[in-house]
Amino acid sequence: MLYHQTEHKPYVMKPVRTDFERALIEKALSRRMPILGVCNGMQLLAICLGGQLVQDIPTEVEGAFKHRPEHSATIAQHQTEIIARSRHLVCPEETKYAVNSVHHQAVLPAEAYKPQRSKTSARWSRGPRGVLFLVARIVAKYDPHPAAFKQRLQASEKEQMVIRIALARKLLVTLNAKARDAQRVRKCNLTPQSPF
Repeated sequence: MLYHQTEHKPYVMKPVRTDFERALIEKALSRRMPILGVCNGMQLLAICLGGQLVQDIPTEVEGAFKHRPEHSATIAQHQTEIIARSRHLVCPEETKYAVNSVHHQAVLPAEAYKPQRSKTSARWSRGPRGVLFLVARIVAKYDPHPAAFKQRLQASEKEQMVIRIALARKLLVTLNAKARDAQRVRKCNLTPQSPF
């Protein structure tokens, strides 16, 4: 069972892809490599750490906004706020970004994320509706007030896309550098520090 719980309703899944990605995550965890899970990767990382999912946000989270909009995924839907600092990732100068949202599942906070229960002391954060959005040292929550968000959004859609791409690039470059550092430490037969 992928969810560590009874499946509420059947969903279209890609078992070959899921099995492959799960094997990658489990291998990375066993090697104590830094992992940043975003979107489906974050959900699968949570499952590998013993977590569970909110299987269907619209039916399980009261008052949740629509996570599968009719418009293009390139159009920002809600605000994301980086609320924790990481000693391993270079945090961006800004803390709030406009992001899209085209999913129907989220991570349910679980005991697996508490340091005393897990080798990986990943931080987690819940949004105001109890929905978990990102597992790692960088955590996110959404702004539940779309009207206020629209007033704050000054940049054009194209500018926002450029900002999101730059943020993603910065995070990935830093994560790759940390993974290379961890690999060098292992090659020198030193005991690496936990990546989280």
